[in-house]
Amino acid sequence: MNHPPLPSLMGVFAHPDDESLLAGGVLAQHHAVGARTAVVTAT
Repeated sequence: MNHPPLPSLMGVFAHPDDESLLAGGVLAQHHAVGARTAVVTAT
């Protein structure tokens, strides 16, 4: 049985806390509706 792929969202940020200042709401909304959500921070 084939299942449709889960939607995914990955945020890549240069500094810690950038995701909360810039895109935290978008990431939280997508996670709340079941999307696979990841945050990558490269410091």
